[in-house]
Amino acid sequence: MQTLTHYETELTTECTCTYLDDNDNEQPSYDCYGCFDDAKEWLNENLTEWQNANGYDDDTLIRIEADGLGWRRLSGFIDCRVSEIAQALSINGDYRIIFKFSLDFKTLSAVRYSHDEPTGTGKMVISKSPFDECAYCREIDNCQTVNGFAACTVCYEMQVN
Repeated sequence: MQTLTHYETELTTECTCTYLDDNDNEQPSYDCYGCFDDAKEWLNENLTEWQNANGYDDDTLIRIEADGLGWRRLSGFIDCRVSEIAQALSINGDYRIIFKFSLDFKTLSAVRYSHDEPTGTGKMVISKSPFDECAYCREIDNCQTVNGFAACTVCYEMQVN
């Protein structure tokens, strides 16, 4: 008997649609029926559980710390909104991201696989960002991310323009 240790959600750019043949065997489909959108919905359901367990909302700033990125196996971090997690981890190309949620949904990590990461990145740890205020003027409300740092609306406009 296996013991459940975590929940997994997979987001992939590869079509996973299937159909049942005449013998009721599952076969890969020649057509896609929206499997990527379905996977994003499942991810969003688990992200909602994670948010509730941690007291986060869609606008909470989080930090994604990663190593083993790309063919050069680089390390780094990015601060983004909870609602931007999938976008922050995706790349311009084919990929597969495995999100792992603890059973109590308190912790979240991910591993990405791609052409340049065939064995996967290192474990990406996702947690609350230490930058819960504007890095430029220390304003707390309406922060966005600019160049990996939190910025309020006024400072964001100054940094972007």
